[in-house]
Amino acid sequence: MGSINGTIRSLRDSAIEAVACKSGILLVDSEVCELLTSHEQDQSIFNVEKEQYDYDRIRSEEMFQLIVNVRKTIGNLPDNKCHVQKFDDFLKILRKHGVPAKEFINANKAVMNTKSKGDSIGTDEDTAIYLSKLGIGKFALAEIMISYAHMLDRMPDLIPVTKEVWDGIEPLSSLFKNEILPDSESQFIDQRFIDFLAANTDLTQEIHWRNFERLCAEFFDRNGFQVRIGPGTNDGGVDVRAWNKGADIGKSKPAILIQCKRYSTNKVKVEYVKAFWSDVDHEGAKLGIIATTSSVAPAGKRVCEARKWPIKFAESAEIKDWISSMWTFDSKSA
Repeated sequence: MGSINGTIRSLRDSAIEAVACKSGILLVDSEVCELLTSHEQDQSIFNVEKEQYDYDRIRSEEMFQLIVNVRKTIGNLPDNKCHVQKFDDFLKILRKHGVPAKEFINANKAVMNTKSKGDSIGTDEDTAIYLSKLGIGKFALAEIMISYAHMLDRMPDLIPVTKEVWDGIEPLSSLFKNEILPDSESQFIDQRFIDFLAANTDLTQEIHWRNFERLCAEFFDRNGFQVRIGPGTNDGGVDVRAWNKGADIGKSKPAILIQCKRYSTNKVKVEYVKAFWSDVDHEGAKLGIIATTSSVAPAGKRVCEARKWPIKFAESAEIKDWISSMWTFDSKSA
């Protein structure tokens, strides 16, 4: 395929830029290096022993594979297959449904010819419409187009670097340093950061405490509850409130209260459990849940069991399950 030449700095910038445009997450050298190491991937041009202003050369296919590898480490892809491997997968899907590759190529040519004339904007939808006229069933057509999209997504240099693209990119460090407000009012935390945590669940205990509250709120929202997150300060010890779907939030008591404890090693003390019970009792909730990236002290569990308090505990392993269930690629084929 050829080689890409330049200083280590320029090569690193090219890889980081490509990952950012694809995933919406901006990384720095040290983060890339740590992620590749933790996922047992070759560090390539990000090897710490390389001086950033030394001149180097990397084969094009190695650069493309590096970008895919980094995207996988941040949960933006479910596997390490490059666009060439995905093209092979795409051809298999075509053969599975009896569609000659030539017909798909003709469909794309027809779309591009229309686009070049300025009559319309050539899109994947146009290609699908063209193929449907060949008598391909809708389910087969959907599988073909999804596989095609997966291949295109892994191809390099498909996203132009524009101001609009960069305006939507967030540094990974923000997840750990400050509260991140999602662009959509229907979300509590942006999907790209859920994906990152799904691929790096052990780092959940290091994220900003407010982002952990948002993560828990997002989980209950996706599981059919109406959710309200507390202000973050002076919230009386209740971080998240959840009502059953259809409940009048203004008039009804919350079904669940959730207290979120983002700890690295500390256990949730029995005193916190007792204090939380008073909130659950005061608000008349049917259930209280203490969600923690660590664990709950045995004394806290014993007091709940002895006094039959309706409090459950979501500890480290369960929190990881929550995150995995919200991953973009959970239970989905790539």
